[in-house]
Amino acid sequence: MAGKRRIPRIVRFGAVLALVLAVALAVVRETYGWVFPVTSGSMEPTLSPGDWVFVRYDRSPPERHEIVVIAESGGGASVKRVAGEPGETIRVDAAGDVRVGASGALPPDSPRRPAAIPLFDSDLQSLGEYWAHGAGDDASMAFDPWERLTAAGPGEEWRLDGGAVPRGSGLGLLRFRGSTDDGWLRADGTVAPGVMTAHDLEVSFDLLVEDAGGYLQVELTEQGDVFLAVVRVFAERERCEVYIGRREVLGGLSLDGFDLIATGEVALPTGSWLRVRFANSDNRLRFEVGGEAVAAVFEGRNAPHPLSPDGRPFSLGERVRLGAAGLDIRVRDVVVARDLVVLPVGRYAVDRALALDPDEFFVVGDASSVSRDSRERGPIPTDRLVGRVEWILWPPSRIRDL
Repeated sequence: MAGKRRIPRIVRFGAVLALVLAVALAVVRETYGWVFPVTSGSMEPTLSPGDWVFVRYDRSPPERHEIVVIAESGGGASVKRVAGEPGETIRVDAAGDVRVGASGALPPDSPRRPAAIPLFDSDLQSLGEYWAHGAGDDASMAFDPWERLTAAGPGEEWRLDGGAVPRGSGLGLLRFRGSTDDGWLRADGTVAPGVMTAHDLEVSFDLLVEDAGGYLQVELTEQGDVFLAVVRVFAERERCEVYIGRREVLGGLSLDGFDLIATGEVALPTGSWLRVRFANSDNRLRFEVGGEAVAAVFEGRNAPHPLSPDGRPFSLGERVRLGAAGLDIRVRDVVVARDLVVLPVGRYAVDRALALDPDEFFVVGDASSVSRDSRERGPIPTDRLVGRVEWILWPPSRIRDL
């Protein structure tokens, strides 16, 4: 009999608990935020169709790079990224950059700027297939100081016999030959093709210096400029000198005579794997080794590429290089990534400035080639702002905060 009396109590408790949870969810939904599905590809690869995201209600003035939900005038809602803040003047230039203010300057850096979007990852693609090494296509040059140590796949590792490489020689550089457009690398290792060149790139890789006594060199090419990070690695010094500079894209590979932008120091001991990263984002250059960084800003306008037919933005060829001279090194876990690109197509803020009212902001999609956004529809009134996208909650493989 006792068991029979206990069953109704359990049922009542469950019903009360369900009611409390329902009320709590209703309160959250009405006052704080809610979960919504992503149905279009306009924010790929950041958000993909089939993702479910948590949106926190917030109608305060949005900041650049925030991902927001906007109520559509005809019903429904859309998810976009803020490119222009209320009250400022913006313009999308021919290179796919958003410029701000009357002078058309590149926007200041922001902690909300999203991480670079991968184009190549040696865990998913083969270094041997996408990177040239040694003499490259010149079959008459038999000497190749680069050697693959492990099979293609996660952890693929290559070694450079840098002691045999003369200073300034291209033989010591791995040279990326993959696509550098506004596409992206999918999780299965295939590439979603883009339609426009991405001019701002970064490269990161694990590095082990076996024997000091030379130079580490990393290069990123943008239009007519080659940005270099050169590190002098000598056994008798605990700290290594870093030089960040620029040379012309057709100026050869010599380390002499490039325009110095900034200097600094990092620790780069032999015999230890360290993560190296060299990034160019809106002409802000950053070279990192381990937890240390040397930053620089290129103040001038990018030089046009000599092969550009009309002087418009044009980046071509092997745009990422890394290697050494005089150093025996090993590299693995190489990633090439790009900054956001905004296709300069539309009626608003494309190639000419647009002044936003204090109660307006400007949005674009991360996949700007397929996104219908402020470039076509115009500025968004702040009273149509629903909130900020804070989390991807589903599917499990994509759970993360934004």
